[in-house]
Amino acid sequence: MSEHSRPYVIHSDDECERLELQARLAKIEQHLRYLPISPYARVLDAGCGSGSMSRLIARSFPESEVTGVDLCEPYLEFARRCARSEQLQ
Repeated sequence: MSEHSRPYVIHSDDECERLELQARLAKIEQHLRYLPISPYARVLDAGCGSGSMSRLIARSFPESEVTGVDLCEPYLEFARRCARSEQLQ
């Protein structure tokens, strides 16, 4: 592992930050073209993690209802905080 590498930190306090960075690096906004979301759709993001994709969908399709679920409550808390700060809730 190089001095700039970070260990895989799943289920640690840093995991949501890692997921957010991963989403930015993966340019997830480009993935929207693969999602056939119609106006007023109801979207379920199962295993939403930090909520990056859920928030992107909510911003891109404001007339739709987006729900993210995850088994890890700290991830959901992080996702809710981000959604509130982005005025998506």
